[in-house]
Amino acid sequence: MPEYTLSNTAANIDSALTRVVSADTSPTTASQNMVTSGGVKAAIDAIGTGANGIITTDSFTASTLEDSNDGLTATDTSIPTSKAVVNYIADTQFPAAGSGTLQTTPGQENVYYTRSTGTTLPPGGYMIRISYQYSGDYYTFGGLNNNGRIQFLAGGTVLAQLVIYDTGDGSPYVNTVHGYDFHHLPGGGLLQYRIRNENGTFNVGRGRVRNVTFNCFRVARYI
Repeated sequence: MPEYTLSNTAANIDSALTRVVSADTSPTTASQNMVTSGGVKAAIDAIGTGANGIITTDSFTASTLEDSNDGLTATDTSIPTSKAVVNYIADTQFPAAGSGTLQTTPGQENVYYTRSTGTTLPPGGYMIRISYQYSGDYYTFGGLNNNGRIQFLAGGTVLAQLVIYDTGDGSPYVNTVHGYDFHHLPGGGLLQYRIRNENGTFNVGRGRVRNVTFNCFRVARYI
């Protein structure tokens, strides 16, 4: 039987055997010991579970993905699908428009004519842009400077308004834009617009508004 000269000292050999005989039952940070096969398997099985789990293929199964925009909240820890993200983004945009011309009746003072867009905003904080066309044939009558007023509302809250006077011969329409302006609407509400005559019992002028468009982007939600 051949003889071999060992290059390690007895202390080195004893240390190595100790690490095998006293193997750890689970992987341990900075440990110099070997790990039992059972400990290795248990560690692999635990991957992706618990508060400190990591992402694995199991993180992308149908049952673990968030498929509804309703679940996208500040406390949701699931991975969202593209469907949920697209639906969530779409739920931040609320376009609305009014058709036809809304106008006042000459000689009728401080009576609002109102039209609804049919669009209701959920509660939230919004950046809102309002565009429209208006005209007026108001003029001084009996010493009174007559005018009209247009208002744009969400749930009864006035978002913007304009006082209108005479827009010239033939009362041509004027293109007008408000915004984008931020509006805090904790109760949300129906988008509407309205117009009335003001200042003068003998008001013979008429105001008109048409082609009203609301562009509303929700930038904050209330839960």
